[in-house]
Amino acid sequence: MAAGSGLGHNPGDRRYTTEHEWIKPDGDQYVIGITAFAQDQLGDITGEVVEVNGELVDQPQSVNDDPYERGWMIKIRGADTGEVEKLLTAEQYSEQTGD
Repeated sequence: MAAGSGLGHNPGDRRYTTEHEWIKPDGDQYVIGITAFAQDQLGDITGEVVEVNGELVDQPQSVNDDPYERGWMIKIRGADTGEVEKLLTAEQYSEQTGD
């Protein structure tokens, strides 16, 4: 399998978090994504990316400081409502995380 195929093989050219994200050096920058395991667990979340939170370029700490408001990452259009409804509610997520 190719290093970036994402077909169940974890490429050796990047590092991983226990929360199923990866980071890969790209010159003096880093590329970040989710693992094949994570995308499999999420299922098919459909939609077209229509906006990226440009404020994160200058204030990436917003993801940590205010993850539910200023720290959002992307907006999508055309999400399949049926698929979204299959995701956890806030209560279910709290039960899973113990929060």
